[in-house]
Amino acid sequence: MVNMLAYLEHTDLTWPTCKPDTPKDVRIHVNGSTAKISWTIPTNIQKSEWHEWSRIYINTSTGRDIDLDPGSKFNFKDIGVPKSSFEINNLKICSEYIVRIQFLRANSEFTSKTFWMTNSIFTGDINEDVSLSWTTSMTDFFYIQSPSSALIYQVSGGVFVGNNDKEKHVVNSKTIDIKAINITVLHVDEKDAGLYRAEDINKNVEGCCLLVVTGKPKNPTLNVHPEHPFVDDNLTVTCNSTVQRWPTGYGTAHLLYQFFGNSRGKPDKETLIINKLTIMDKGINISCQATDDLEKVSNTSDVVTIDPYYGPDDIILNPAYQSINLTEGSSFGPIHCSANCNPECIFKWIHKRTPTPPTKPTLTIQSEHPFVGDNITFTCKSAAQRWPGNIPAHLLYQFIGNKRGESNNNRLIMNNLTKLDKGTSISCQATDDLRKVSNMSNTVILDPYYGPENVVVEPSIRNKTVTEGTALGPIHCIANCYPECKYNWKRKMRDHFKPVTNEFIYNNSRSVYVVAIKRNQAGTYRCLVDHPEANGRTKIKDISVNVQYGPENVVVEPEIRYINVTEGTTLGPIHCIAKCNPECRYNWNQNISGNFEPVKNKFISKNNQSVHMHVQQ
Repeated sequence: MVNMLAYLEHTDLTWPTCKPDTPKDVRIHVNGSTAKISWTIPTNIQKSEWHEWSRIYINTSTGRDIDLDPGSKFNFKDIGVPKSSFEINNLKICSEYIVRIQFLRANSEFTSKTFWMTNSIFTGDINEDVSLSWTTSMTDFFYIQSPSSALIYQVSGGVFVGNNDKEKHVVNSKTIDIKAINITVLHVDEKDAGLYRAEDINKNVEGCCLLVVTGKPKNPTLNVHPEHPFVDDNLTVTCNSTVQRWPTGYGTAHLLYQFFGNSRGKPDKETLIINKLTIMDKGINISCQATDDLEKVSNTSDVVTIDPYYGPDDIILNPAYQSINLTEGSSFGPIHCSANCNPECIFKWIHKRTPTPPTKPTLTIQSEHPFVGDNITFTCKSAAQRWPGNIPAHLLYQFIGNKRGESNNNRLIMNNLTKLDKGTSISCQATDDLRKVSNMSNTVILDPYYGPENVVVEPSIRNKTVTEGTALGPIHCIANCYPECKYNWKRKMRDHFKPVTNEFIYNNSRSVYVVAIKRNQAGTYRCLVDHPEANGRTKIKDISVNVQYGPENVVVEPEIRYINVTEGTTLGPIHCIAKCNPECRYNWNQNISGNFEPVKNKFISKNNQSVHMHVQQ
């Protein structure tokens, strides 16, 4: 018996590169009914400018979510980065659970792991006989089940009943203590791996163990990059294998790789790099082996034989002519060309004839990225081909695809671009004075930029009053740009606009949302919309936010609870002072014969804030 505390199933998932990195190396440490989950946070997530969270779900094998955050309406638990562990208590012993973890703000895919709540773990190699033992608190009428839920034997009336598969299981049926379970699984294979358990007639589990079946790593495969290396190239050889451990992916197994036949390369984990191949490397045979963390060694991979390409080298013409003058009608050659290559060189003879039409034009546009409303100029350039080169030639140009521009020989001008010009394809040709026509030029497709335009905020407000402690927003900034607009939110602080804290920004910086606003967060909030490819096109929208609060800090001056005055003297002034936004409203009431009635206006001053009266005789 291997007395370990854990473990897991499922390898880390690998997702398309368009998604953010997922949590890595998820581990579960099981101790009784407690599971401690830990994971590795990739460096690019740790260094993110955003405040990142890991979101955790745990569900049973039947798909029911476990409540990880009592008191919340949600079943998941959010853990702030850089913390990367979470402990949950009171899980059901001998049950199977699945944990799923993702990074919240980056919206990564999930990494999933399966684990079993048991500390009784046994390990055996393929085809070994493995003895399993555990105890149960049940004394009668229970069943011993395999991972596939096949019945191994049952206890009924205090005695053992049946051994349903004697070719697979050996059961100690003569034991006096029926609560002590002892089974030998014969010639184990991957189908025997999993949770063995004791169940009552209501399928309640009371006692279990986990059988882990291991095999040597799969036969490695060798991959070579580049597939056909040349002399002086750097060659990368990669060895790939997979741990064989059931239930699939159990534990956090790692492989070590060894390369054979390597005389000068630099191995690094599963990679061997041979720098600057030479012809002398031809014929080197490379193979590899993988060893897992249980020291199980794979078979040796197939052999890759290095055979670097080279050439063409040592090119020789025989006879070694540079130029030949011939009389029309006379013979030409033979001329022999030889060179060294691996594989054998391919020889091709080309006759360079004198070209006659103008060269293929090049079509350029200014500016490279025009905006709607801009004036743009296309320029078509070609060259006549005449020999000797001092013979004059003139070219005429034609623009194709132009619907509304004005051409002037090799220039085409289009004024005041519109969105309707998107997709217009422009090309050109040149014709010389001998009416020889060039090939068609490259094609330029118009795709004018625009924006920011139609900038609005939703809801459509200029001033917003919110109560302290309540939510501001969400307030969305919306505009039209091509390509997509860039958004920034700023708040006016001491006559200067400064960026709004990232925790209040979402939706690709388009929206601002303050969950519980404070009075010092009042002021002017400004949305700045920019074009992603051009400066100086900023548009802004301002919203004035007023945070109301109070009344608070209510006092009376002088600060007394009771006042004795003599008839005929003056009462007050007594001032009521409080803090509010907007300004507090005050009312004075007098207890007359057991009822509070408003104090007469003639005794009230300072916007109802003070009372001052002469007490009559």
